[in-house]
Amino acid sequence: MRFAYVFNGQGAEVPGMGIDFYQNTLIFKEIIDRADAVLDFDLPQFLATGDFAAHPDALQPALVAYSVAMHEVAAAALPDETALAGLSLGEYSALIAGGGISLEDGLKLVAARGKAMAAACQAHPGSMLAVMTGDTAVIAAACQQASDVWPANYNGPKQTVLAGSKAGLAQVEAWLSDQGVRTVPLKVAGGFHSPLMADAQPPLRAALDQVHVFDPATPVISTTALEPFSAENMRSILAAQVAEPTKFADVVRQLKAAGIDTVIELGPKPVLSKMIKRIDRSMTAHLISNAASLNAVIDLNNGVKAD
Repeated sequence: MRFAYVFNGQGAEVPGMGIDFYQNTLIFKEIIDRADAVLDFDLPQFLATGDFAAHPDALQPALVAYSVAMHEVAAAALPDETALAGLSLGEYSALIAGGGISLEDGLKLVAARGKAMAAACQAHPGSMLAVMTGDTAVIAAACQQASDVWPANYNGPKQTVLAGSKAGLAQVEAWLSDQGVRTVPLKVAGGFHSPLMADAQPPLRAALDQVHVFDPATPVISTTALEPFSAENMRSILAAQVAEPTKFADVVRQLKAAGIDTVIELGPKPVLSKMIKRIDRSMTAHLISNAASLNAVIDLNNGVKAD
């Protein structure tokens, strides 16, 4: 089985995520405890209680630590993966899992990223709008309705997310409604992956210059640059990433072209795995969220048919 692991960003979190592994799996507990030692809050307690809305500054490093721990558990039980990819924040999880950044440095970067993005949100307020189409002509025409609205996430044939000012998004939403295109406003703190986040790039680049980066042992595909990360390009891609659109659908197509027919999402709920099935129904997508789902994937890998 040639497969890739994928890591989600914010939005997939649920209270209590990983608690069963933390209590019963030493590998998972060791990663969480290592992360807890460098963070300024109680990580196991935070994951267990899920008070995410009250502490958005803690959510990003918590998600990365959780994701890396999930990868260690899965990697111990399954063959080596062929590639890794992450969406937005998930790229940091993928790079740590792939050996491009240490866990400790990765958590420092995520903390710096969160602070830089929060400052950019205050300086340039914005929001995001999910548009239920992947038609590039429709998206281009929609963005022409306001000067401060841009594509932010190309999620597949049935969804593109736009980012921009609230006033600009309202104009675009009204125009799309007139065209009969369904939209869903997202409850987010800012216009992520758009020029509204440009102010976050310099401080993030400064933080990246302070850490060691390496060529990943396993290829990690960038969802913004659409190329494998390397020690040479990692800093520039990650610094640019916060203000550039993600192209997850293109990454899925790259994985398929490389002969990868199975993708395993590591996370508490099926966000990317559902997206993958919408992008390419011929791809097999699994979610590993707990011991039962891990055992189910292990059985499939061993040729054991599900009941």
